[in-house]
Amino acid sequence: MPSRGSDSRSSRSSGPGRSAAADTASSPCTDIYHCGGERGGSDVDGLSREAEYVSVEIRDYNGGGQWTRDAIIERYQRYCRDLGVREPAELQPREHTERDNKWVYPVMDEIIPLIDRGDAAAVALGVELVEEDQLMPFGRTLKANTARALRRANLTPEQLERLRRRIVGLLITGAIRREFRQYARLLRHIGIGDWWPEIERRVDRSNPYVMRYLAYLR
Repeated sequence: MPSRGSDSRSSRSSGPGRSAAADTASSPCTDIYHCGGERGGSDVDGLSREAEYVSVEIRDYNGGGQWTRDAIIERYQRYCRDLGVREPAELQPREHTERDNKWVYPVMDEIIPLIDRGDAAAVALGVELVEEDQLMPFGRTLKANTARALRRANLTPEQLERLRRRIVGLLITGAIRREFRQYARLLRHIGIGDWWPEIERRVDRSNPYVMRYLAYLR
C-alpha cells in the first residue's frame, strides 16, 4: 500500500504503508472485536458446542465527536439533501486488514477530492474542518489538504466570511500550526475583506511567525 505524509514520526500502530499521524501523543481510537466460527464436537453425546474467538484489533484513524466516520457520513448525506447534490458519493473509508489487525483510514480523505469536483456538501464539510480546533489523527495533513482544495471551490458569501473569521482569528492569537501555510494561501486567495483594522489592532508584532504571514498577506 503506498505511503503518505503524516503528522507524527511513529509508525508502530499505523498499519502498513502509512505512518501514524496523530496531533496528540495519544494513540488512535482502538477497539477489540471478537469474531470467529464455532468449533464443536458431536451432539450425539449431548456435548455443547464450544465457540472459538479470534481477537481483531481495529485502529480507527477518524476523529472523535462530529468527526467520527459515521458522523461525517451522516452529515455529508444530510448536506446532500439540503443542498440538492444530484449525485451523492458513496463514502467509504479505506481499510486494510492484516492478520489480526484492521486499519480504518480517515473518511475525510474521500471528502477532499469531492471538493475539487464541486460537490457542495463536501465543500460545507471542508469549511467546517478548517474551523475545527479538535486534534485528530492526520489532522494537520487533512486540514492543509482541505484548505488547498477550498482555494478552487465555489464558496458562498457566508462560507467566505466564516473562513476569513477563522484564519484571521488564528493569526491574531498566534496559533500558527503546520496547516497555517495553506490557510494563509486560502485567505490571500479569497481576500481579507474588512478584517484589516482588526488585524492591525490586535496582531502580536513580537511573534516572528505572525509577522511573516502578515507580510505575506499584505
